[in-house]
Amino acid sequence: MAGLYALPHMLICSGHPIAAVLNMLVEEPVGFTVVTARYGLGHRRARQLLLDALDRWPMVLGGVCKEIDPDAVAKAHARLAA
Repeated sequence: MAGLYALPHMLICSGHPIAAVLNMLVEEPVGFTVVTARYGLGHRRARQLLLDALDRWPMVLGGVCKEIDPDAVAKAHARLAA
């Protein structure tokens, strides 16, 4: 499970703009203004990053769904249940 968090943690520690988007989407309630201040982003830039990420989500999800086969899903569920 630690592997899932390695990249976002690395991005957050580096102050990468993608980390700001991740914080806006998945962090416990945190205000938009707090995230922009934390990452030194202007409101317009942060808003555009968030909108771009949300616009791309259907394409990314569709691509990932095509790459994963039912056996891989079953194996992942078995590992999580263990």
